Amino acid sequence: MREYSYKKIYGFCMIIFLGIMCCTMNTTKIQAEEVVQTTDEEIFAYKYLEETDSYEVMTVLKDKEELVIPDTYQGKAVTSICSNAFGNSLQVKKIVLGANIKQIGDYGFYQTSATEIVLPEGLASIGEYAFSGAKIEYVTMPATVTQMGKYAFASCKSLTGASISGNCGRIPEGAFQNCASLTEVTLQKGLNTIGDAAFQNCTSLKSIKLPDGTKTIGKSAFAGCSKLYQVVIPASVNKIGASAASKKSFRGCNFKILTFVTPEGSVAYQYAQNEYMEKYQRGILTSSTTTQKIDAKSSYMYVGESRNINIYNYAGTNISMKSSNSKVVSVSSYGILKAKKTGKAKITLKLDNITHTYTFQVLKRTENNVCKVIKQVYVTSIMSDYEKVVAANEWLARNIAYDKRYYQGLQYLPYESYTAKGALEKGVAVCEGYSYAFMKIMDMYGIPCKKVNGYVKSNSGQQGHAWNLVCAGGRWYHVDCTLNDPVKKNNGKVDNTNKKAGVTYLLVKDSFMKKNHTWNQKIYPKAKTSSISKTAVTIKGTNGAYLNKTSAVILVGKTTTFKVAGTKKKVTWKSSNKAIATVNSKGIVTGKKAGNVKITVNVAGKKQVCNVRVK
Repeated sequence: MREYSYKKIYGFCMIIFLGIMCCTMNTTKIQAEEVVQTTDEEIFAYKYLEETDSYEVMTVLKDKEELVIPDTYQGKAVTSICSNAFGNSLQVKKIVLGANIKQIGDYGFYQTSATEIVLPEGLASIGEYAFSGAKIEYVTMPATVTQMGKYAFASCKSLTGASISGNCGRIPEGAFQNCASLTEVTLQKGLNTIGDAAFQNCTSLKSIKLPDGTKTIGKSAFAGCSKLYQVVIPASVNKIGASAASKKSFRGCNFKILTFVTPEGSVAYQYAQNEYMEKYQRGILTSSTTTQKIDAKSSYMYVGESRNINIYNYAGTNISMKSSNSKVVSVSSYGILKAKKTGKAKITLKLDNITHTYTFQVLKRTENNVCKVIKQVYVTSIMSDYEKVVAANEWLARNIAYDKRYYQGLQYLPYESYTAKGALEKGVAVCEGYSYAFMKIMDMYGIPCKKVNGYVKSNSGQQGHAWNLVCAGGRWYHVDCTLNDPVKKNNGKVDNTNKKAGVTYLLVKDSFMKKNHTWNQKIYPKAKTSSISKTAVTIKGTNGAYLNKTSAVILVGKTTTFKVAGTKKKVTWKSSNKAIATVNSKGIVTGKKAGNVKITVNVAGKKQVCNVRVK
């Protein structure tokens, strides 16, 4: 009786179990048929998308060396690639996407073994991590792509080149991060943002050109690109990276060779100047052209001077430098020259086994010798008035230290600290010494300049102070070189190590200076504006006459006009070659044929040469 009961109960349970299993299997089969379809050859599995009446590739069922996704399935378009669709394709070498594919989902081709993936015209969206870790060697993004997800091509170790659609608007965060073999990148016009870490650690990337219209370079965008030597950055870029050292856009690049090719005065140019690298004693190099150039500057140095040999747009990495007499002039592997004592030394520079030799003569540090070097190297005659003022302010900040004895309670400072000689010859001065030194530099070019005696607000109240008024391009401006070279006081100790000039009190007007400066405004010229011509040049010896510009490029048959202002004296003009360009009595230059010509203006016996190129 008991045995029968057990058997009866067991049989009854089995019937119930089998019934449940049959129902479950039947339900699963029905659901699968509603969602997933397969081809007759079972290469791909598809999912029907009711909202678009199309199919999506779900996965690969049969791995082959070449996979071709069809345009249609069961008479309907195949329009998308599902997330993780090709992650298990280990044998495939080439994948060709059907003409109707519009979207690639997140991780769609993540770590696939394919070295070639053909993207169709009409593709609109690439998901996050879509090709991350794949073995693809080159990607050509169709112009129809309007959206790319973050890290889309990250860690593609075999990727050597990429052409990116401008219609996607931005290269997103980490898009090509850790693509160690990437050497060729073409960015199409229309891109406005290079996202955070977009090309971080692309250690083979040497150069890249950002298209016109680009506005933002994100945090760490090119960080770790150790071979990057050239970045062409348009004037449209108005934001670069972050101030935090760990987020800087070009952190970890080789600043020995990195050059920004960008217009002077652009945001990128200012960024390069301000990214001061103590290791290299300069900012990032900037150039207006992509031409390789070595700039050794003047052959003269003064004792104690430190200067760089700069190499612009150099694609190689094999650089060596050597001095014939390091006791006179030493040179570091970064091209930093240091003049140690009077004499001569030859610097041998090798770039990929091509030798260049430069001879330097070190002069005794005297007021006149320092002025000679300043004129040849730092504040040159080819600069505009604006550029000369900026360069003089910069030189004083980098080379003159405020006499810290003023803060140590010394009742009487040495007289030389109040003079241009003390500033230029000794490298130490107080505000008067800075002012006289600045005025001496301006005098070298005939730019009108005055020393202003007045007061400045300090923590202890009004304090006697001196600064300058300078007439650049026919207008007067205030320049306070002393306050533009700030002295830091920490725990009673004075820090004179500032190597970068401030610009707070550079070429500003009266109303700005009145905030913390006072002076007898009746006896000094009025500075009414802070706007300034960046091309105007004072004609030396004319007591303030100035030209609107000293160079121009015109087409054959077209004209450009040079204007002289600030004088009532007679002005005459002359062309060095009338066959290339003529000039009339009003300074109007007309291009005749292609070539270079010099236009000379004469103001009461004082001459200024203007360079004109006719194309």
